[in-house]
Amino acid sequence: MRDADELSEVALAESTEHGCEYWTAAMRLVQGWSLCQQGRAAEGVARMHAGFADAVATGARIVLPMFCALLAQTYGQVGWLDQAWRMLSDALSAVEESGQRHYEAETYRFKASCTC
Repeated sequence: MRDADELSEVALAESTEHGCEYWTAAMRLVQGWSLCQQGRAAEGVARMHAGFADAVATGARIVLPMFCALLAQTYGQVGWLDQAWRMLSDALSAVEESGQRHYEAETYRFKASCTC
C-alpha cells in the first residue's frame, strides 16, 4: 500500500498543479481505496466519494463502470452490503450505457462473491 500511497500523492500533486481535474479526481479515488485497504474505512470511503463525485463532474463517463465497481467492492469489504449492491447495479448500468466493458468481468465476479 505504501507504493500506492506515494504514487497517488505524486500524481495528485502533479494533476492539481497542471489543472487536470479528471486525474485529480481519479487519484483521490485511488487514495481512498488505499486507505480502506489499510483499515481506515471511514476516511477512505469519504475520499473515494469525493473523487467519484469530482470525476463525474468532469464529464468523464468512460471510467464510470470501473469507479462504480471499485466503490462497490470497497462497500462490500467494509460490510456496507446495501450500498455495495446499489453501486454494483450502477456499475452494470454504466457498462450498458457507455459500452465500456473493460471492468465488466470483475464487476460480475464481485457480484457473484456478494451472493453468499
